[in-house]
Amino acid sequence: MNKPMAQIICIAAPLAETGKTVAAVNLSAAFAVFEKKTLVVDCCPENNCLFGTLIEPPVDPPGLADLLAGEGTDMPAGLVPTRLEHLEILPAGSGLTRAVNGAKDPQEAGMRLCRAILSQAREFDFAVIDTPTAFSTLTEAALCASDELLIPLRVDPAGAEYIEEGLLYIRRLLEKIARLRREGRTRIRFAGILINCCDDRVEAEALLGPGFFEKIRKICLQLCIPEDPRLHEAFWFGKPAVCHDIKSPGACAFLDLASLWTGADETSKAEKEEDLQP
Repeated sequence: MNKPMAQIICIAAPLAETGKTVAAVNLSAAFAVFEKKTLVVDCCPENNCLFGTLIEPPVDPPGLADLLAGEGTDMPAGLVPTRLEHLEILPAGSGLTRAVNGAKDPQEAGMRLCRAILSQAREFDFAVIDTPTAFSTLTEAALCASDELLIPLRVDPAGAEYIEEGLLYIRRLLEKIARLRREGRTRIRFAGILINCCDDRVEAEALLGPGFFEKIRKICLQLCIPEDPRLHEAFWFGKPAVCHDIKSPGACAFLDLASLWTGADETSKAEKEEDLQP
């Protein structure tokens, strides 16, 4: 029997410093803790997913840049194992921006990424894609390959003044996704906005004001990621939070976030098994 396709989750944020890469690393690690075979695809030229999961990352590993430049066709050869048994990374590699911009057809380079992700989807339970901040060919390809979109949004005293600008960019991103759906290029579903750096929705409402928060309440996940220094500390030590301090508030929040998918998956399996009972 063929293994079902992985659930592919695209993490995108139109503004910088929203916690996008931290979310990609820690959500993926949480899936791995639940013993779900997980792939992280790093589409950001900075290779931050690699540095956020390995204390001593390999120097100049093959990765997405080689794949897009046509210098490599075997995606598994570019995968990097992590300290977690069930977690692997496809790094951005070196020269990712050059590989995309230098392609004769940038859209074809993006679609090569899309095909590569889908070709490996049966080898994993989950794939998490970390996209560049700016909307680009790579972002578009990631959206076309994915099942769900998760958008982190930083809500704290320092970032509250940029919320309106952030929501404007999110609206534009969702409009582009609507266009891709009309063109039949994606079937991606909007999972919701993940409020970051905020203990709960009550605090988010206090920071944004009841009237403003009411406008976005329905598209925000119930779960929030708290402002936890251990999250950032873990990242700079080359560890996901679950490897640094699994009992920290940040690690617990990402485990709860992962359970939104793994719990639904287990429920679905249980229902299927129940249906087979005589």
